Amino acid sequence: MKNISKIVVSYVLTLLVLISGFTFTSKAQAVVGPTLTLGSITTTAGSHIIVPVIASNFNNSVSAMDLLVSYDPTKLAINSVIENPNLADPLFNEHYSSNLIYISYLAAVDENFDLNNGVIATLDFTVLADSSTTTNLAFKTTAPGLKSSLYDIYGTKIPANYVGGVVNITENTVLTVSKSSSSPSAGNVQISETNSTLDVLMNKFKIKDQGLDAKIKKISLSLTGVGATPAEIASSVKIRVDGGVYAVNDTNLGVNGIYEFTLDNIVIPSGVTSEFVVYADIKHLGGNFNQGDSFKIDYAGVVAEDINGDNITNIIGSANGEFQTFYPEIYDTFKIKAKGVVNKKISNTAVKVISSDVKKEDATSVKGIVIVSDVKAIDTVISVDLTPSENVNKVVEVVENKEVNIINSKQEPVSQVSLEESL
Repeated sequence: MKNISKIVVSYVLTLLVLISGFTFTSKAQAVVGPTLTLGSITTTAGSHIIVPVIASNFNNSVSAMDLLVSYDPTKLAINSVIENPNLADPLFNEHYSSNLIYISYLAAVDENFDLNNGVIATLDFTVLADSSTTTNLAFKTTAPGLKSSLYDIYGTKIPANYVGGVVNITENTVLTVSKSSSSPSAGNVQISETNSTLDVLMNKFKIKDQGLDAKIKKISLSLTGVGATPAEIASSVKIRVDGGVYAVNDTNLGVNGIYEFTLDNIVIPSGVTSEFVVYADIKHLGGNFNQGDSFKIDYAGVVAEDINGDNITNIIGSANGEFQTFYPEIYDTFKIKAKGVVNKKISNTAVKVISSDVKKEDATSVKGIVIVSDVKAIDTVISVDLTPSENVNKVVEVVENKEVNIINSKQEPVSQVSLEESL
């Protein structure tokens, strides 16, 4: 009698292959017992998604299943149904119509599925919608026609709950890259002639996620050395994300070019901005490179995927670094306070203009010599970096008979000169 019941159930399941053209809405039944749930997911237009069919409270009491799932074919396209290979060698069948997915499971004769809670199958969809929208997935549980049902080993229907799912479709995820305001400007960096100088700040940039949560898999950086190669200047380059995780260059440094950095478990939630800080471990000067050589690191690209595993291709923005030039000595800051029109020529290649009081057009750099000229403002204060051993009277030239006061970084007078004096 049990075998006859099995044959009848199998015959009914076969007839379901002919079903097509229906759209239904599921209703959860208020019963205590097995529950089948369709997973809900948030995704982007044009993406690929996997929706689980989840069983709970089966208590090893189910011997056969007929599952009919309705979907909107204008928003989703079904690719396949993947059975759970851990179910004990069931007879599995699947069929798709234009808006209905049919799944059947049949356990071995006189046996139930060894199952209480777990995923019994997954639905593989491609999202067709090209704009933000919501679409429902539902079990067909009412007439007309066949409906979702569970059976025991005698072919008797088991009361069950059927819970639908929702697919939330958003616009494509966008990552926006921008340079941080605290990223270092071009400047001079003191390094050792005998030991490496670690964690020299080279660049700071931000990545903002708009859309689904983004997993950052790789960052690409462009490394440029002037006077020496990146390999001759640095032993390694590192990225720190939000003050935490470090990533080091995947391959050994060599000539100027683009290098990749693999990041693990870096997720930027939707609407959140993360900061990426780039450091370099600079080698010592002795035999590796020369003082005055420079190094620059630019953001060059990112590889990322959303929470569904789809690659993020909409990435905009840039974040170029600035050249850092390396010298072995510490530099003091002298302020040159001048009245009238003054031309100052700084002969030491290690100096730079650092005062915001100097207009950009008033400062030029020729072969490492910084010249600031035609400063018309009265009592203009200009700051320049000098080596402690430099003779101040040899680096400032006054071209008009105007008073010049030179003050060091402690606001102490260094000298007071005029045109009549030899500078």
